[in-house]
Amino acid sequence: MARPHQNLTRRYADELKLFRTRAAKAWLVVLILLWLLTPMFMTDPFWLSVLNYAGIAAIAAIGLNLLTGYTGQVSLGHAFFIGSGAYVAAAVGGDLGLPLVLWLPAAALFGALVGALIGPFALRLRGNYLAIVTLGLVFLGEYLFRNLKGLTGGNSGTSVTAPVTLGPIDFNAVTILGDEYIRELVANHVGGHLKIAPEHISPGVVRVMKKPGKEQFVRFRELFEKYSDEAGKEQYLVPYFISGHPGCEVKDMVELSDYLQENGWRPQQVQDFTPTPMTLATDMYYSGYHPNTGKPVHVPLGADEKAMQRALLQPYLPQYREMAARARRVAGAGPSPARRAVRPSPFRRRPSGSSPSRPRCRTPARASRSPDRRSASPRSASRRRTPATGAPFRGSRC
Repeated sequence: MARPHQNLTRRYADELKLFRTRAAKAWLVVLILLWLLTPMFMTDPFWLSVLNYAGIAAIAAIGLNLLTGYTGQVSLGHAFFIGSGAYVAAAVGGDLGLPLVLWLPAAALFGALVGALIGPFALRLRGNYLAIVTLGLVFLGEYLFRNLKGLTGGNSGTSVTAPVTLGPIDFNAVTILGDEYIRELVANHVGGHLKIAPEHISPGVVRVMKKPGKEQFVRFRELFEKYSDEAGKEQYLVPYFISGHPGCEVKDMVELSDYLQENGWRPQQVQDFTPTPMTLATDMYYSGYHPNTGKPVHVPLGADEKAMQRALLQPYLPQYREMAARARRVAGAGPSPARRAVRPSPFRRRPSGSSPSRPRCRTPARASRSPDRRSASPRSASRRRTPATGAPFRGSRC
């Protein structure tokens, strides 16, 4: 008599086991390790997005497997529950800005609540009738998702940035499993200056811009300074800020101005928003609504408001001082915070313990018109100051 195959299931309890053999458990460990290590080697945004979508599909498949494989119920409307949870996560985490520990359980609980409401009626049916009811959920969900534009964005959908911090772990950090990428960038791929575009630091404005917030900018600057010191290099960050962007009010610019003032920063490169074709910002500028959410967005259109926002970026300049003070009164803010003592540029990184280096660029000495005429003394030249930083004038821009 032939012996049964080793994988033949003879007990119902064995049929319900997730991992029936040691080999299955070992392969699961291998897959988890590959999943953790893949982002370290696959840095292409396209393939990372493919992995993200694969992960979302895997969550849906596991949920359907629990329903069909372990209860024997047929469901053609699983996409409705996935979509409902996704929009709840977008509303609670993105629009309300609640932390990960709240918006992630809220998405799951909402799906469970909808299932609890539908279940008592659907479970009275069997076979094809149950399949028809679950299929109807897909059409019902499609109708709701298309017409609840304030929540879902309609046909265009919605895109939000939700907090993804869990205790000390920030899943939206600039590094994955270490800071090797930043270390390599700073040590070997920065030619003295690195341009970055935080653009703003107010949470509401960066959410409209789809930009990371102030925390990521501060974290990146700390890493830049740390690895510049390690490499023994004097390097600079050149940040870029903007005023008048859709979604930005005068109070948001006051917040940005105070942040720059408290850190003793005086930016030289700033910009007032200019509409550019085929961008979300221009869509909001002309329509006054966010195209993804359908919600109204404040747009600085008046010349007076745009001038006030622009002045708050450089309130230390004489031509902007009065307008910046007026903007603070309009926003209901108090006087400007005390500015730190003048120091080297906060985006300039000189190696720790080193003496100030000589300027990289110098203006050639002007030729004397007569043999008896001497060049200006160093003392008189040292009194020439740049209007922006108060540092000794260096002539040509470095």
